[in-house]
Amino acid sequence: MTPNNPNTNMKNDIRIGLIARADATGLGNQTQDWVNNLPQITKLLLVWGELPFDPNVFQDKETIVCKQGMPSIEEIKDFVKDIDVLMAIETPYNWNAFSIAKSAGVKTILAPNYEFFPNAIPEEPDLYLCYNPLTMDYIPEPKVYLQQPLDRNQFEFKLRTKAKTFLFNNGNGGVLGRNSLSEFVQAIPLVKSDVKFIIHSQVPFDTINDSRVTAKIGNFSLAEIWKEGDVFVHLRKFGANSLPIQEAMSLGMPILGVDRKPENEFLPKELLVEPEKTMPIKIREDLIEIEASIISPLKIAEKIDEIANTDISKYSKMMDKQAEKWSWDNLRDKWIEEITKLARR
Repeated sequence: MTPNNPNTNMKNDIRIGLIARADATGLGNQTQDWVNNLPQITKLLLVWGELPFDPNVFQDKETIVCKQGMPSIEEIKDFVKDIDVLMAIETPYNWNAFSIAKSAGVKTILAPNYEFFPNAIPEEPDLYLCYNPLTMDYIPEPKVYLQQPLDRNQFEFKLRTKAKTFLFNNGNGGVLGRNSLSEFVQAIPLVKSDVKFIIHSQVPFDTINDSRVTAKIGNFSLAEIWKEGDVFVHLRKFGANSLPIQEAMSLGMPILGVDRKPENEFLPKELLVEPEKTMPIKIREDLIEIEASIISPLKIAEKIDEIANTDISKYSKMMDKQAEKWSWDNLRDKWIEEITKLARR
């Protein structure tokens, strides 16, 4: 492209306003990831709740902190000034944001997580940005698929050679126990192998008396969470995006997951636990019905024993290759291109 190309100028000049989180949650981490890797994000409308909240992580951006936690009409009107595109991850928290933005000539994008998608949308965005292939199955048009990228500079590859330490990150537990902590804890006594288990959790849980288990409860930095581990155990029953999966891959940790979409599209069969059954569920009555994969503690234990103390070098290298494919360096231009395309309509 020549410097005078209008597409190039638009890419440089486009101003994105992001309805954002600055707390110790997956959405908070995702917000920081987007802000760190999309310089076109110039303005943030920060929502907050009961969890620890630190707006200072975005010191170099223009920010509006919602006085009551959720966006008010006046705060949204102020926010849409001097931006070209309004973006929100999962929810705008106040659906009037889309109509207010449109009336101001600002394009709107929602990056939904299908499990939290409403039965009826109060106000449609101009575009649904689906960063997970499973979300594409549930979300109506107009939509585009853009794989959630990962920051490889933050999560450097290390070759894992032997499946000795199994790491489980529970976070805040996930809605309806979707991270399968209970099933994992029940599986541990059934594991016959001489291995080590590390469990991180932001919330208390009933652990077990097993010398192989180290349980750590509290809010931990990413560096603390990923300090140890050979295999990352991530047994999601349902859900769209998972930054921990991508972080583990970038770090070279093979992932023991559930044999379901999307995990079975990029993980080898021998690392997946087959569900006992699938069943329809609703997280709330106002949300769409989705499918959950139910796994048994016995099958989890059998899978762990299957790979325990084996050479996992080839899987570690496989994770590295996939992580590079999904890196921000490889995907950033595609993201900017799609957002710019919408802004220029």
